[in-house]
Amino acid sequence: MLRQTLRVVGLLIVGTSLCWAGAKVKASVGLDGITIEASMVVRTDARTLWSTLTDYDKLADFIPDLTLSRVVSPPPARPKLVEQKADAGLFAFVMPDHVVLAMDEYPLGLIRFRAVSGKVLSMTGEWRIHGQGNPVRLVYTARVFPLVPPPPLVTDFFIEDEVRKRFEAVAKEAERRTAQGLPAPGHYYGRGGI
Repeated sequence: MLRQTLRVVGLLIVGTSLCWAGAKVKASVGLDGITIEASMVVRTDARTLWSTLTDYDKLADFIPDLTLSRVVSPPPARPKLVEQKADAGLFAFVMPDHVVLAMDEYPLGLIRFRAVSGKVLSMTGEWRIHGQGNPVRLVYTARVFPLVPPPPLVTDFFIEDEVRKRFEAVAKEAERRTAQGLPAPGHYYGRGGI
């Protein structure tokens, strides 16, 4: 009986640590711009994560330092144009504090984005959802060419920490929606959507 109890406790500890594992983030600042890669297992399904990522008008409600996020293109337009503003302090040397992104959506697994205007020379990247059922893996990649080179205070570690906070905020919101049983919208307006 004791052996079985210890086995259950051990599984609970391992399971809990796996569920609460944070995002893995890798950033690199160089002459060829800034590259960012992040991934995390998220305790939700693909539909809920997709609806969280594409809830552009609500992103500022749960992503730290994002002060505005809104769709600025008319509903049938493809790609969607999303304006975002942030109050990010030093992180503004990495991610623009004002940008309009063109979002190419491929439900329920891929969102490609690129800056079409704003305070950045170039910014491209993508969000990928791997898997359908709970849990899924969320992967983010970006390449940013800021208007000016980041100051020495903006290290790879600094960027990784800032990206981790924002990335985990998206995962936390999707998990919150799952825990509260909030329905994922049934309509997806990207290419190949319903």
